[in-house]
Amino acid sequence: MKKDERNHCPVCGWNGLEAPAYANLTDIAVAHAAKPPYAALYGEPSFQMCLCCGYEFGYHDEPETGRPVSFANHLKEWMEEGATWFDDARTPQGWRIQDQLRGQKIPEPGRKVSQQKKGGKGGGKIPTRNAGIENE
Repeated sequence: MKKDERNHCPVCGWNGLEAPAYANLTDIAVAHAAKPPYAALYGEPSFQMCLCCGYEFGYHDEPETGRPVSFANHLKEWMEEGATWFDDARTPQGWRIQDQLRGQKIPEPGRKVSQQKKGGKGGGKIPTRNAGIENE
């Protein structure tokens, strides 16, 4: 499938997914505020893993796999741990998570929208399937 706007990760905004994260997800900025499970809201998940933030659509958000993790909580935990790429070989030179989030209008955790325009620090290691990240 051709990469398009629907191929952005709804967690971190990376435009590298091979297909949309969920069949009917069209606005990742709006989806970022929703609570899991997401299949009920956005249709069939792709079961892809974002190579940037490590979120797996249809796994991290489903109650059958443990406690569902929201897009916002995964982003918050990932940034607190350093926002390093799940596949670090794909990290673009000069990449900054703040720029990526801003480009997709995804709010940076712990910052008001007006504060995001000034930049900020991202930071840590990658949450994995078994990291025990919980919802708020």
